[in-house]
Amino acid sequence: MSEAEAIKKSKLKKKDNVMIYKIKFISMATLLFLLVGCAITSEKASESDKEEIKIIEVPGKSRDELYSKVNTWFIDTFSSSGSEIQLKDKNMGKIIGLYSHLYKDGLYQYHVKSLVSVEVKEGKVRIKIYNPMYAVIGDSLNGLYKKASKYKTDFNLEEMKKTHEQWSLLINSLSEKLKENDQW
Repeated sequence: MSEAEAIKKSKLKKKDNVMIYKIKFISMATLLFLLVGCAITSEKASESDKEEIKIIEVPGKSRDELYSKVNTWFIDTFSSSGSEIQLKDKNMGKIIGLYSHLYKDGLYQYHVKSLVSVEVKEGKVRIKIYNPMYAVIGDSLNGLYKKASKYKTDFNLEEMKKTHEQWSLLINSLSEKLKENDQW
């Protein structure tokens, strides 16, 4: 090998080393960015974030009429798998159920369970959704897992935001049911 070829080969090797260094630098910078991003978004939800209470005014409706509508709403809404009615007490004007829903966030799919308590009085209904817990049940790469993770209660703010979105839909559906006209 001539001296010119050796110099050329040495320069190519230096270029390769510089390229490898740049790739490593970009990879490390990307990894650092992702780690910092995850750390920022994983702020834990407070206990007050883990409950929602709403009072729905329904003027002119008796306690019995409202209880009947709430009972029908529970039966219709809690018919999906995982949701169940746990307590019905007409004398107290109270129904409690375990509500179950799924949501997907990024790579992961979650199963969330929450307690739902509804109490009725003359012209008013109070719904309280609380005690949420979640399990990771699958991901985009592997699909649904054969066995879900254990249920946890340590939601981060982003997870709690998605759960509150589902709770709002639930509250709106109850409000619509209470205000619908029974005349046919």
